[in-house]
Amino acid sequence: MFDTVIVVVFHQTIQPNYFETVKYRLLLLLIFALLSIPSTTIAQTGTLSGSVTDAKTGEPLAGATVIFEGTSIGDATDENGRYLIENIPPRTYNLIASFVGYKSITKYNIVIRSEGNIDVNFELQEDLEELGEVVVTPNPFIKENTTPLSIQKLSQEEVAAYPGGNNDIAKVVQTLPGVSGSVGGFRNDVIIRGGAPNENVYYLDGIEIPNINHFATQGSAGGPVGLLNVSFFEGVTLTASSFDAGYDNVLSGVLQFDQRNGNAREFTGNFRVGSSESALTVEGPLFKGNKDESNTTFIASVRRSYLEFLFGIIGLPIQPNYWDYQYKVNHKIDAYNDIFITGLGSIDTYEVEPLDEYDPEQQATQDQVPIIEQETNTVG
Repeated sequence: MFDTVIVVVFHQTIQPNYFETVKYRLLLLLIFALLSIPSTTIAQTGTLSGSVTDAKTGEPLAGATVIFEGTSIGDATDENGRYLIENIPPRTYNLIASFVGYKSITKYNIVIRSEGNIDVNFELQEDLEELGEVVVTPNPFIKENTTPLSIQKLSQEEVAAYPGGNNDIAKVVQTLPGVSGSVGGFRNDVIIRGGAPNENVYYLDGIEIPNINHFATQGSAGGPVGLLNVSFFEGVTLTASSFDAGYDNVLSGVLQFDQRNGNAREFTGNFRVGSSESALTVEGPLFKGNKDESNTTFIASVRRSYLEFLFGIIGLPIQPNYWDYQYKVNHKIDAYNDIFITGLGSIDTYEVEPLDEYDPEQQATQDQVPIIEQETNTVG
């Protein structure tokens, strides 16, 4: 980096437009100084880390290759199956993980920003071919033991990039085959194959949660605003039939939300401002010491709406307001076992601010507005 020294000499004779001339000269000098700053001080790069493991055993895969599609930017995993890619120009990439004897996986729309580090994990499946016996004609087709119409999966990148989803998982799930939302009304229900909204069960890292929306009404899947922070998700799985024995009291469907762990290398955070809310998310290692990565990590967020202020500006008497929090603390015991604690909760209030005067239409609208004051908390 270098310093630019500029000497400016003005005449003593003050003309009528002297100060106006000085103002323009200073503006030009400021522009020149900004253009003189080396580009290396402006350009910033991001980092990406994660793990590559065997999908069946959970064993880390050492020597696996992780690379951005169409570039030479990448890394190979270490003996713990971890990788770290640094100095990444900010933009959106497709990330490919491959290993000898395993099927390659591509994760799309990975957004790299100029600051901070994100974790992207891969679970690779062995690339095995089924062969028939010599005396029997083998089946030319390899049949996977899955029910694609009953089990559907979404990645965190798909949820975040979904058009019209507004970072609301319920709105994204409603677009899947066999799923629909409620028609009108004050609810954001998830209706699976014609079942009732209260016939669904929701699991967060294997822990059953009662609801996934703010302003929930009795007997429904929730109100109009999503409760879960999608930046926590590593994946979402919808099961519409053939439920596992571990899912009890299920009549229509199961939504399983898998949360990611916090950043094991460094503390990072982001502050997001949306159309109706603001959110603060922080994550990082705990008890790291001098190690490159910590075995204990955390990720936490808090969100607050400002709908009541927006409605007040345009003169609406309704005052909806909500807070919510979500956190996860994870400790890695060894390559195969983890222990964690997670929780989420919300505070919802929905009131009507009386007006000085009511016309008949405003009075009819007020009579139909629900009054809500409730709290939900789940810890596991």
